[in-house]
Amino acid sequence: MELTVKDYASLTNQSIRHVRRKISEGELKAKVGIVNQQEAYLIDASQLPSDVYRKLLKEQRQEEMEAVAEAVNWLEIREKFGVEAEDAILQRHKWVREAIRYESEEGTEKKKLALAGRIGVSKAKLYRWVQAYKTEGIIGLIPKPIRKHLEAKEVTKQFRSMDEAAVNFVKALYLEHEETFQPKVAWVYRQLLDAAKEYGWKIGSRATCYRVIEEIAPTEKTYAREGLEAWQRKMLHKIRREFKSLLVNEVWNGDTHDLDFFIEVDGKPIRPQLIAWQDVRSRGIVGYVITLQGNGYRIGKAMKNGILKFGLPQIAYSDRGKDYDSKYLEMFYERLGIQKTLCLPRWPNSKPIERFFETLTNNYTRFWPGYCGSDAKKNRPPGFDEKKLCEQGKLVTLEEAIKLIDEAIDDYNNTIHSELGCTPMEVLLNNEPARPGKVDERTLDFALTKEGERKVQQDGVHFRNHEYWCEELHPLRDKYVTIYYDPDDISQLIIYHEGKPVGVAENKRLRFLGATEEDLNEHLRSLKREKKRVEERIRSYQENTLEGAIEKRLRRGPSLLEGKTTNKPDSDNNKVTLLTGHERQAREVDKQRKTARAKQKIEDNELATKSLHDSAAIALSRIKKAQGGR
Repeated sequence: MELTVKDYASLTNQSIRHVRRKISEGELKAKVGIVNQQEAYLIDASQLPSDVYRKLLKEQRQEEMEAVAEAVNWLEIREKFGVEAEDAILQRHKWVREAIRYESEEGTEKKKLALAGRIGVSKAKLYRWVQAYKTEGIIGLIPKPIRKHLEAKEVTKQFRSMDEAAVNFVKALYLEHEETFQPKVAWVYRQLLDAAKEYGWKIGSRATCYRVIEEIAPTEKTYAREGLEAWQRKMLHKIRREFKSLLVNEVWNGDTHDLDFFIEVDGKPIRPQLIAWQDVRSRGIVGYVITLQGNGYRIGKAMKNGILKFGLPQIAYSDRGKDYDSKYLEMFYERLGIQKTLCLPRWPNSKPIERFFETLTNNYTRFWPGYCGSDAKKNRPPGFDEKKLCEQGKLVTLEEAIKLIDEAIDDYNNTIHSELGCTPMEVLLNNEPARPGKVDERTLDFALTKEGERKVQQDGVHFRNHEYWCEELHPLRDKYVTIYYDPDDISQLIIYHEGKPVGVAENKRLRFLGATEEDLNEHLRSLKREKKRVEERIRSYQENTLEGAIEKRLRRGPSLLEGKTTNKPDSDNNKVTLLTGHERQAREVDKQRKTARAKQKIEDNELATKSLHDSAAIALSRIKKAQGGR
């Protein structure tokens, strides 16, 4: 790649005069070429500073890839000629670009001849490819049969024995999608028969219905019947990524993966998670942890494990999950000078580490005890029951699972990779990293700490219903301090005040117990559960009284609801009393109720009168006592 003086000056933030002076003094090598029909200096791009040169290569490669993706109907090629045809065209494109690059170097002819021998074609054929590419772009590299197919006009197939409306009806019905039901051809044909009777369509035989469905494009079938994600994964053209321009540790890709096997934890079957970071340049897994429940802190722990072995990454690349896009991880990255980059939403193909998880499943975990399939609900092995396996003691423990994962990742890192031509570990160890140097473990431990603010009380700093104290807190009474704590050891708080370290405050009881933040959270949750249980018991005592039962019934509402009686106009039938044989009993019951209500009313009046007499007698006796006292 050659640059003009103006382009070189723009990329390096220098003046054109300064660049020309470097050329005249021999600091920059340049040759005279023709630019816009005029002689001008041309500078080889490899003389740019390394970081600027890498950035320029990335931008140029991205532009080329986008142009390739837009120039050709890759979906049509894949459907009609297969993935192999697509790969062959892209491989030819790669060889042609390499040949064109040789034209700006010394020994062009020898290098092109060597390239032709390496790929197994004649020199003349390679030259024809180069000329076709320069003339028509990547379209010039497509074989003639494929090119003729793409250039031919698309003709819609007509079915003489079936009306067009019936054809559209069959296609629309077959492409309907529901999670629990996907129409079969036989069912579609039965529906077509009913519709044809109603609308008078000419529909032909069952075989015609089958042919109509066969003519539906695979992309349409996949999208309609399997959904958007399956369509993106199976049908969309994927641009081949070129990672060789990256440096080791320039980009680490992280993700959390639900391992497809169950383990035994406290007598229960649990599906663990793997949090892993992969170096994109080498494809090697640099750091990971096995956990029962992932969170931001454990993601940081996995990265710490990788940093201790291979150094600091420059970019942390992950999805947009809440744990990876959390404020805690932002703080962790900021402390270590790591740039955070998030992938495209709902686009798993943009994460290279997904390919490693497939390899882990296909080559390792599917052969381990407790394997349940990638989706434990949909594609689990026939007859698989994790509870029975746990009861029979056939599931591995967490410690055994960690050992199995260690061995699998070590084997993966030391196996020759098809694209690299060597092992990921060799690339990691034999190439210059993007950020040279090592990081002290204590620095990483501090970077992982969580941060908060507390007021110093008389008995120290209060945190999670516990008190922490150190002698340095004496002069800071009633002042706010910044605390840092390790979630794996909450017995200590690192105290800062106004940006300066104060000391380490301790809770001796928690230190003796070796408590973690997770232990403390579980303890607080258990206290809430006990509080709720006690409140429910007290409430049940109150509800078991008569007053409580009545109140409970009133809160519940009426137990019987009746509709309104319809007012019908009187008729001769309505004026006649309907005899049921229970009229006498009904009159007796009504008479008894009236008598009971009358007696009750008399008794209530007698009680009220008696109560009035008693009150009057009490008042009279008090008056007499008062007069006697005088």
